[in-house]
Amino acid sequence: MKKFGLYTTRGSSTSLPADRIMCNDIVLPTDRYPGKTKLWVVFTSHGPVGAVWADNMEDALGQLVDSDLAGAIIVEDPAINDDHLEHLGNNGIPCDLSDVVVEPVDFGNQRNFELLLKLAEARGAGHDNLNF
Repeated sequence: MKKFGLYTTRGSSTSLPADRIMCNDIVLPTDRYPGKTKLWVVFTSHGPVGAVWADNMEDALGQLVDSDLAGAIIVEDPAINDDHLEHLGNNGIPCDLSDVVVEPVDFGNQRNFELLLKLAEARGAGHDNLNF
């Protein structure tokens, strides 16, 4: 499966498979009024989990859960240590965020034109993710 390189505003670089980059609310750098929606990459100590479009970090985590990409942070037995869990997504799924880092993608300095073209194509065709 095709992987795409992502560069974050904090200087991290990673790559994600196309099916782990969601196309839920794409805002391209060339859009006239981009607003505050950004592509956010969610990491754990084991590596990147997925990338979703959201207005802020908290919404990005909720979108990750709603997109079925949050398996690495979902707690199956929430009765254990429930006091430190966050309930995310539309269904309030219990998640452990103690090992999570969320960073926005930087489309400025490290432009990945292949990624930008694929995002534009996905937005135009209404795809859920970049795996098409």
